[in-house]
Amino acid sequence: GMRGRIEVGKAAGGISYGYNALRRQDDKGEIIRGEREINHEQAAIVRRIFKEYVAGHSPESIAKELNKEGIPGINGKDWNAS
Repeated sequence: GMRGRIEVGKAAGGISYGYNALRRQDDKGEIIRGEREINHEQAAIVRRIFKEYVAGHSPESIAKELNKEGIPGINGKDWNAS
């Protein structure tokens, strides 16, 4: 279950922006679920968002700027304040 996956260091939910799902198989050929690796391109955007927020930019202004620059958000959608 979800708790068991969390306890062994696996992700319990969907893919978060900044990460890719690892697609590996165990010795029996079964998919190993819940492993993630950093998506370095997206991680740079995540760091930028936090840096701008700490510098006093509002979530709305950060989202507006990312959209203006054509940087795709989660699932290729536009950014919003949340």
